[in-house]
Amino acid sequence: MTLGVGGLEGAPTTRLWLTTAMLAFAVHQLLSSRPTTLLSRTLQTLTFGGLHTMVPSLLLIYHQRTVERQLGPRKYASHLAVFLLVIQMASQLLPLQTANGACSLLAACLALFAQHVPSVDHYSVHVGRVRIGDRWMAAALAAYLAVCLRALAAAAVGIGAALVVAGNVAGLRVWRLPEWVGTWLEGRAAAKVPGRRPPPAGEQEIGLLSGMFPGVERSLVEQALALAANDVSRAAAVLLDNTPPASQ
Repeated sequence: MTLGVGGLEGAPTTRLWLTTAMLAFAVHQLLSSRPTTLLSRTLQTLTFGGLHTMVPSLLLIYHQRTVERQLGPRKYASHLAVFLLVIQMASQLLPLQTANGACSLLAACLALFAQHVPSVDHYSVHVGRVRIGDRWMAAALAAYLAVCLRALAAAAVGIGAALVVAGNVAGLRVWRLPEWVGTWLEGRAAAKVPGRRPPPAGEQEIGLLSGMFPGVERSLVEQALALAANDVSRAAAVLLDNTPPASQ
């Protein structure tokens, strides 16, 4: 279950990735006349080709906010770090173009998206009796990129990295970044205003909200309170918007 908060709120890792990709693309375009420079080659590993492929890629990265909110910033960032490690090791063994490194990472994250996000999450479109949701939209964008970028090999490496994590090879699925990194990320996720971090929710607020939503896990109650700056009524509204009816 993902709490439906607008924009990138509650997803600091996704925000950082999105910002980095956009800045890398902009600078890379400025240096396109000198493609052999070290900086240009480095930036190329963070981008997704031209504007016609960069925009769909940014949309797919934006979709990752749903996964980060569900897993938590520290766990999600830890998975990304493992993905990068496995992809880097694979790139040393396989003859992949360096420009496909970003495609491999995105493919790994899309596998994580497919695993954790329901077929209908934040939005859905009805076409007759067919209901198209987040995963269908992500699949369509991914298919478009695979055709345009011709990066099937790089995508396969990314999916392989996701399978390595899912299979807990060498304990990689349970590995976490240092505690201070998780604390910083979670603080950024909970902050309603940049630079301002609300205090942790007290047991009174958690107990009150848990009583109102007895079927909701405590972790989700705490997340709702964090996203609502410990305002119980606003946190209740967040949970109401994301708790499926009993009939579902």
